[in-house]
Amino acid sequence: MNPEICPECNRLQREQNEVTERSFLLEQRLKRAELRQDDEQVKAIGAMLASVADTQRRLSQALTEHVGQTHSAR
Repeated sequence: MNPEICPECNRLQREQNEVTERSFLLEQRLKRAELRQDDEQVKAIGAMLASVADTQRRLSQALTEHVGQTHSAR
């Protein structure tokens, strides 16, 4: 199966895109919280960004493994 049309590849890529967008939005919120010197918000947003980074790594690994197992046999 071609990775460009594989439903699982498409799903993982969509999820990656959503997580990347969430990361961008959180970074913007973090900048605003830093400007306001709101340490509590900075800490909370930092924790959310760490979680998003973990999700990004997990999705990237899942996509790499999927492509390697499913598409490299060709």
